[in-house]
Amino acid sequence: MFIDGLTHLNDYTNGTPYPPSRAPTAPNGTLEHNDDNLRLFYSTIKSFVIQDALLIIDDLSVLLYNGFKGVPHFVTKLQSLMNTVGGTLITVVHADEEGSDDVEQDNFIKSVIYNSHLILQVQPLHSGLARDVHGQLDIVHGGKDTLNVQPQSLHYKILDNNVHFFAKGLEQNVL
Repeated sequence: MFIDGLTHLNDYTNGTPYPPSRAPTAPNGTLEHNDDNLRLFYSTIKSFVIQDALLIIDDLSVLLYNGFKGVPHFVTKLQSLMNTVGGTLITVVHADEEGSDDVEQDNFIKSVIYNSHLILQVQPLHSGLARDVHGQLDIVHGGKDTLNVQPQSLHYKILDNNVHFFAKGLEQNVL
């Protein structure tokens, strides 16, 4: 099930069937950073969640950037919901490596990391630009890690319709 969160975070589409028949063409412009909208969005998500569900939120940063204050509580409720049904929650959050001037955003990022089992960190190459390698994916432990997964790094190259992942130094064009 796909739920477009941006069209469910405003009064414009409340009460319409899913998918909304009256969706704004520029949902960001109609967002009201009212925590009641987050509660309604949580209720919408909850009504579709089934046993062993996979919930992907792409991307929580949009909520923060649009001024929603209840995002940490929203995430906590989603984690609890997924634990109840034996499901998995995957979120995307944009974070600067050096941190932000926004203390609330920094605290939120730290909270997400602490409450995660695994963190997939996508970043550019530390050595700079390369023709055959576009970046690096680091898989590291979160604060709630109970898995026996070794931290690792992979390089990646973005193709037309795919992404090619490979161990560092093993891409044939890089050797």
